[in-house]
Formats: sequence, structure tokens, C-alpha cells
Amino acid sequence: MFSFEELAERWRVHVDRLKRKLNELERNGEIKIIRLGFRTARIRLSDILRLEEEAAVNKPRGFQRVFPHQKPGKEPKSKFLAKSSHRPTAEALSLRKHQADASNSS
Repeated sequence: MFSFEELAERWRVHVDRLKRKLNELERNGEIKIIRLGFRTARIRLSDILRLEEEAAVNKPRGFQRVFPHQKPGKEPKSKFLAKSSHRPTAEALSLRKHQADASNSS
């Protein structure tokens, strides 16, 4: 069983948006939210898997979520994305190692 917060993290959506959508699905009788108190609620794993399966079936063909910094020809706007998205290739790493070995041997 998942809490709203855990499911929001799993689906990468805001908790409030998820709560509104799941409450609507509960009113329509599509899922059952188990309320454990005034602030605590859980959603059954079987309901989550069924919703994910339905979403996968209804997803447009060839759909893939692409973030703005992943689009070709676009530079990241924030410094955080620029640092985190840059990973040196194996070729660049071997060149650096070769240069370091050459400088150490001199």
C-alpha cells in the first residue's frame, strides 16, 4: 500500500494534484482509498498497478517524456542542469588518463 506522497514521487506529480485525481476516481468507484485517520490514507497496490497498466495502454504510440534540457540543440538554463547532465565519454576519460600518465612520466 502506498501513501499519497509515495505515489506522487513514483508518478512524478505534485501531491495535491494526485489527491484531487484519486479522490475523483474514488467518487466514481474506480479505486478504493483506505483512510487510516484524519490525515493518513493508503492506496492499494492492485489499484495502482491497474491504473498504471491502463495508462500504458492509453499512452500515444512513440510517446516519451522529454525534459527541456534533453532536447537536441537546447542548452540547459540552470547551472545545476548543466553540471548534472554533463558526463564525459569513455573516449574523453581515456584521453585524460593518457595525458595524466604522459605528464607524470616527464
